[in-house]
Amino acid sequence: MRGDDAFGLDVLAMLQKRSPKMAAYYRESGDLTRIIDQWENRQVVIVDAFDAGPSNLGRVFEASAIDKLSEVYSSKYSSHSVSLHQIFNLGAYISCLPRTYYIIGVGGVQWSIGDSMSPEVQEQIPNVADRIAKYFAEE
Repeated sequence: MRGDDAFGLDVLAMLQKRSPKMAAYYRESGDLTRIIDQWENRQVVIVDAFDAGPSNLGRVFEASAIDKLSEVYSSKYSSHSVSLHQIFNLGAYISCLPRTYYIIGVGGVQWSIGDSMSPEVQEQIPNVADRIAKYFAEE
């Protein structure tokens, strides 16, 4: 794993320990277009680390609408083959969107293979897991 890129998987692991039956999950570490088949008419949470520069290290970002994502976050700094905006646009085009969705991420700086996770990112894992659990409790 590449340092801060492990953030989403570590949040998922924490959620699974707390409540193994809380939700089905789909892990995608590469081509985000594959998630379209998995999310149709489901309640979806997307959790990831993002590269928004050192000044945003450890900053939590969340959105409940794709248009609230900044273009900087969703395209320029994505390590995936396409941005979240592009995935949502494609999903809308083919009429395959989640019933509801919540996007949450944290700013990271360490992306090289073999890097450890930044302490500022690691300390956000329980916070983000709590926010996701709260999101599902409110839905």
